[in-house]
Amino acid sequence: MTRPVYVRPEADQDVEEIREYLRGERERAALKFESRWTTLLTQLGSMPYLGGRVWRNVRCITIRGFRYVVYYVVRRQRLEVYAVVHGSREPGSWKSRF
Repeated sequence: MTRPVYVRPEADQDVEEIREYLRGERERAALKFESRWTTLLTQLGSMPYLGGRVWRNVRCITIRGFRYVVYYVVRRQRLEVYAVVHGSREPGSWKSRF
């Protein structure tokens, strides 16, 4: 069963900031990020338990080829993405969103 994936506004803002940063650095990296992000959302819709549990019912998974980590929760009817942060950020900085 495929679940719809809902990217919360805060996570959507994270992704937009990542896109802007990468466009400023290298356009090719920005395009690659976009492709990997889209692929990951599709995969999570089909395999919601793909990421490991990190805190309570929060799961995380890294975007392939990048150091960005996606934090999400699997709900009965859908999957909700709460944060997308760089892996070098202070551990637990994403917890305030839950």
